[in-house]
Amino acid sequence: MFRFAYQILTSALQRGSDFLIEQLQALSDILEGFLQLECSFRLMDGSAGFFHGVSDVCEWFLISLQGDIDRPLWLKIVMLPILVPYWMGSTILAVLSHPFSFMDLETSRLSNFYWGIPSIVAMALTLATGIHASTTAKSIDDRYRNSMIKAMAIGNFELAKILGGRLVSDRPRVDPETRFYYALALQKTGDMQRYQAVLASLAPSDAPGYAPAHQMRAMIFAEQLKDGSNKAVLKQLRWHLDNSGSELSADVERLWTAYYVTIGQLEEALEHLENAAKIEPRNLISLANLYAKAKNKSGENRALRAAETYLERRLKDDPLSHDDHIQLAIAQARLDKPDLAEETVLRGVKLLNDARMRRSAAAFYVLKYDVSVNENPADVALQFGYLEKALKQDSYFGEIYERMILLCERSRSNNERENILELFKSMLAAGKSVALTHFALSGVYHTLGDNSKAQFHLDQSYRMDPNYPLVTNNLAWMIAHSDQPDLTRAYSLVEKALSAKPSEPKFRDTLATILIKQGKTHEAIAEFEAILSSTSDEVSIHRKLVELYQKLDRQDMAKIHLEKANGFAKKVSYEVEMRKRGPTRATN
Repeated sequence: MFRFAYQILTSALQRGSDFLIEQLQALSDILEGFLQLECSFRLMDGSAGFFHGVSDVCEWFLISLQGDIDRPLWLKIVMLPILVPYWMGSTILAVLSHPFSFMDLETSRLSNFYWGIPSIVAMALTLATGIHASTTAKSIDDRYRNSMIKAMAIGNFELAKILGGRLVSDRPRVDPETRFYYALALQKTGDMQRYQAVLASLAPSDAPGYAPAHQMRAMIFAEQLKDGSNKAVLKQLRWHLDNSGSELSADVERLWTAYYVTIGQLEEALEHLENAAKIEPRNLISLANLYAKAKNKSGENRALRAAETYLERRLKDDPLSHDDHIQLAIAQARLDKPDLAEETVLRGVKLLNDARMRRSAAAFYVLKYDVSVNENPADVALQFGYLEKALKQDSYFGEIYERMILLCERSRSNNERENILELFKSMLAAGKSVALTHFALSGVYHTLGDNSKAQFHLDQSYRMDPNYPLVTNNLAWMIAHSDQPDLTRAYSLVEKALSAKPSEPKFRDTLATILIKQGKTHEAIAEFEAILSSTSDEVSIHRKLVELYQKLDRQDMAKIHLEKANGFAKKVSYEVEMRKRGPTRATN
């Protein structure tokens, strides 16, 4: 059966070859006719050589097919795709070059020309079909692309992902802009693996690519920056920033700012953030923060004044802008305009009167509390007033309760502590933020030394909101320090708290304390040492490490931590004393 099919194929190919030979012979005759008529038409010099050359090529193909009838089948298959387009193209060239040259040719040659007409028609149809297909494909691609961009604009990212996927899968070499939009659609729909792959192909780490994709990858690496220790991340960030294009944009300037802040070059960082603020004035508050970090008070105030002017203008255009009210209040507070800042916040609450604005207003009063604690820690009454105002704005804001407990711990007056206690009792009786109020009461009672009531309220808070990490951590600590500690439950609770906030120093302190009670000294040391660089209570941690190293008879390490503890204690005492004295004044 296969042999029979092979014979049929060979026979068909041979007939096709014979037909092509006849056509090529006809073409060769036509070209010879052109040469004979050249003098009559007075063609340009050199045209005879051209036709001779074409005729020679035709003869070469004729010899190739006729000269050896036993050529292998594969060679004839290879030669046919070369012969067909050449034959068709040469025929068209001959006809178009001399449309009237056939009038005086012999009948046999004219008939040979007619043999070439089918090839002309076939080639014209092929060319038209190709042009139509190309135009149609481009039109379809454009429609898909435009639909994808429109879908992105209205937030229909799933549709944009589908349309972009069809474009990219059907056209592997689709233009970079389309692939970039597709990558954004993948990101918005949570398909991060494919998003990263498309982005990496657009902006490789070892060669320049599509500038917006380099910018996007720079953003990804900037988010991974915590300090300057990760040299690989810094290197990648710098590479993608260098290839993010020459066009000045606020996003790129902010990325350069992050890069220079990380490597400790604040002057360069300020220069780039100044550029970002010129393009987008919303960066003025960030600029003020960076000037404050550089201890440049004049630059900080200049940026804050510019931010105040800009935000006031924006609020005239859009009085219902939530973010502008808060940012303006922050700028005014930092410019020592506390009454004006409070007025701005309350105006925002009155105009908007939603949960988000009330939370922001509460955060504003918490910020004022923090500033007061740093500048005048002894003024407990003022700080209590700020937290009370914060509670009136948003009684579900957990940070208020945390600070209220700390305020109670710092307070030296029983009257002040009683005021805090009565405030929370009245809130509990009114059913306001019950879980948080129980949590606050536990802290107050613990400060007052009544651990029985403290654990009761903490248990109640945990029952009502078991997903609040600070409550979970405090309950673990309370159980571990009770008269009959359940260390297994305490360990389970603090592990739950750490799963929500793995790097929180207070939670790891609680874990280390439980490990000590379990007799796991080495593990406890590891936990304490891990939080030394991030805790706000370095003195306490160093003193705990002194005890643990002494227990292991490592007096050398115990001595180091004792010196550290004493050094920090002196530093803290000096800073407290300087705050009590107030700012020094120059004397003449």
